[in-house]
Amino acid sequence: MKLFLIKIALFLSLFSGLYLVFFIMVDNGIKESKYQDFTEWNAIYSGDINADLLIMGSSRAWRQVDPKIMDSQLKVNSYNLGIDGYHIPMQLTKYHIYLEHNKAPRQVVYIVDHFSFDQRDDLFNKYQFSPYFNDTTLTNRLKEFEGYNWQHYHAPYFQYSGSKELCLAGIANFLGLKNFEANKYKGFRSKSQEWELDFDQEVKNNPKGKRAEVKAKVIKEFRTFLKNEKLKGIDIAVVYAPDYTEFQSYITNRDSVMDLYQAVCSEANIPFLDYSNHYLCSDKAYFYNPTHLNSKGAEIFTTDLSEKLRDLKND
Repeated sequence: MKLFLIKIALFLSLFSGLYLVFFIMVDNGIKESKYQDFTEWNAIYSGDINADLLIMGSSRAWRQVDPKIMDSQLKVNSYNLGIDGYHIPMQLTKYHIYLEHNKAPRQVVYIVDHFSFDQRDDLFNKYQFSPYFNDTTLTNRLKEFEGYNWQHYHAPYFQYSGSKELCLAGIANFLGLKNFEANKYKGFRSKSQEWELDFDQEVKNNPKGKRAEVKAKVIKEFRTFLKNEKLKGIDIAVVYAPDYTEFQSYITNRDSVMDLYQAVCSEANIPFLDYSNHYLCSDKAYFYNPTHLNSKGAEIFTTDLSEKLRDLKND
């Protein structure tokens, strides 16, 4: 019996050691890689960005606002912090993490839309957060969502479980078997695609339209952010990026959402740039879906936005 217990103990020790080595390789490999979204996250945590101007928002930020154009037009070093699939709360968490590791920007351009004041229940693309569970700023926010359980936060490296692709990428990078290339430029990547038909089908299926959810706690958090950053001397502009005209009328409470943006920005004495009536909005040729400009539209929008920001600065 004693020999059996010794064998079991040795087996468990060996298994635990191999487990630890395996996930150290995954963890270190991902933290040094340019795999998927980790290029941006690793740059944030490494303190390698230190931008003069930050672009914030959801995919309507990172798909539509080109830092290369911003840099050229405004003579700044800009970076796009847009995070796919998330509303204001997670966007602000990414910003706060940025500030913990990089110098504060002089200017923030915050891209909003009709859904920004909502908060999803689940964690979209949750494995992008896996290497950074030692950051309480991040994990405190993650716990507001469904997707991770107690063991993910407290068992070593358990946050990688269930992601075979990510584990293989981390090991491949750690061992030098594959050199991943960044797929964005300063957090930005446009999409060269013509109009998708999903929205047209959605209108047929639900001709009465859709309501944008607005949560009071999110409004409060956004108000606090605007107030605090302005007190720090950071110039902020809130921008409602172009969306397709027919989609605007599809959102049944859009007018009240727009009034809310006007009120919040007026209260903070912050400019609100509304692109709802820009000529881009009326032409599908500039969009790949009703809320996202394609590459052609993104170039026009970023150029126009840069001009407006320059005018604001000169006023």
